[in-house]
This record gives sequence, structure tokens and C-alpha cells, in this order.
Amino acid sequence: TAVASFNEDISAWDVSAVRYIDWMLSSVTAFNQDLSGWTFDSVTKMDGMLFEASAFDQDLGWCVDDAVSLGSVCEKTLAAGTAVGAAARTACGVKQADGACAPSPRPTLTPAPTATPAPTVPLDDTSIRTAVAAWFSDRAAAEATYGH
Repeated sequence: TAVASFNEDISAWDVSAVRYIDWMLSSVTAFNQDLSGWTFDSVTKMDGMLFEASAFDQDLGWCVDDAVSLGSVCEKTLAAGTAVGAAARTACGVKQADGACAPSPRPTLTPAPTATPAPTVPLDDTSIRTAVAAWFSDRAAAEATYGH
């Protein structure tokens, strides 16, 4: 059937306000799209959402509140294999945590070192020739004098 063969990219869908997403892709045997970008701020029921979506083999990377109902959420998928319950959820990347998961901390940025400016030496035709000759004879000394 057309429903069973559905395998379109739905990753851009905004599901943040969805409360019930249970059985949404159940038995959609061809479905294997990345949904890891979905965030579930309001969801309460996900039971069977991917149940028997047999081609599904993605790491969802979802974290939902302990109160969310997850029965058979991704059992009988390629990702979960023969696992059931919590093992199936873990296999396809669904984590449950009290109060949902804390956001990942932003990386601490280390400021880039400030380059020490090279001395400024005004150059004319003669001085540029002198600088080039110095570069060929002693690169380190020329760089200290003229910069890089």
C-alpha cells in the first residue's frame, strides 16, 4: 500500500507542540528517515510510533520526560532488532529522564591568541631589496626586523 511504502523526508516538521504522536509511522515498512532533529516539548504519548517500521535504522537521539508513554515506540524496527521495551528504545536512541534531558552545555570557547604585530618598517626600492637579501641570508633575523 501507499502508506506502507512511505519514505519521505519529514525531518523539517515542527513537532514541538504535538501531544500525541503514538502509532504515527507504525507498520510503515519502508520508512527510514532521520528524525533526530525533532524536539518534543509537549508530547505525552509516543506508544508504537515506529512499531513494525521494519526498515527504520536511525539513531533518533531523543530525550523525553519520564511521564511520556513509550510502549513499543520502536520495537520491530531494523534499529532495535529483536529487542523489546527499554532495550528497543535504547537501540534506536530514545532516552527517558525525569524532567526531560538537560540541554547540552555550550562549548567553552578559548579565545584565540592575539598575534604580536611585527615592527613596521617603511620600504622603498632600496630597502625592499635589502629586506629580500636579508631574508635569503638569515630568515629569522629578517623576520624579526621586517615581519612576515
